[in-house]
Amino acid sequence: MRKLAVFETVGLAYTFVFGNIGTIYRLCWFPALLALAVSLPFEIWPPVQVLASPGALPGAGAFLGGIALVLFQVFCWSMALVVIHRVVLFGGRRTGTVFYFSAGPAEFLFTAMWIAFGAAFFAFGFLTVSLTALVGDMASSISLPKQSGFAVILVFLTAGVWVACRLVPLAPLMVVTERPAIRQSWRLSRGSAGRIFGVLALSALPIVLLNYIVGLILLPIMFAFVSHASQADLPGLLVWLKLAASAMTFVVGIPLLALGAAVLCYCFKALAGYAPGELVD
Repeated sequence: MRKLAVFETVGLAYTFVFGNIGTIYRLCWFPALLALAVSLPFEIWPPVQVLASPGALPGAGAFLGGIALVLFQVFCWSMALVVIHRVVLFGGRRTGTVFYFSAGPAEFLFTAMWIAFGAAFFAFGFLTVSLTALVGDMASSISLPKQSGFAVILVFLTAGVWVACRLVPLAPLMVVTERPAIRQSWRLSRGSAGRIFGVLALSALPIVLLNYIVGLILLPIMFAFVSHASQADLPGLLVWLKLAASAMTFVVGIPLLALGAAVLCYCFKALAGYAPGELVD
């Protein structure tokens, strides 16, 4: 197993995105558009908003419809993630493909993975909050330091981050093997959780800083538009803001998705002993 080089891996991921941006958009625009298009009418079209309002539909029907919508969106984004994995791992650029759509085992595995991660995240958060409150009550009754609740949160967050780092090779492995290779992912990442965390943190840092800077610029402009709009113009303005947010998600979300996939793939390659440019067989 080759040691995971933190700075090299981050550089490879960013180089891949900037060097293949045309291929990334060509393969991902259609799944991303599908994911955004199915939810947009519920946000901007008044008849659909009324239809989807509480009491307009039976509770069970509205709930099942919402679940179906979320599942479809997760599947579409999973489709885009899988195809980027295949570009990095196999060199599968699908030259000439414009409307990419695939519904194979890897796409369904990715969908199940993100649903499982989401459920685990909410369960983890609920357990952390519950234990923190319990420890806080115990600390008050037996005169323990008030920081005991914070210590519980820190321990749980550290454990959660460690588990997430150990599962970083899972997504590429599912593309390669087309099965839930959790045990293989755990074995590959043994002893590398710290370096994996370094890769994830360092690759996210420029995005966080850029997002902060853009927010400082755009939020005052948006606030000025909304605050100066009349009551009659406000609904239309909000629709345009939602459309602009969806367009931004489409334009910016695709490269960010590709960056995440590239980070996972290059981590997997290093941990599995592949050279960065070597194709996985």
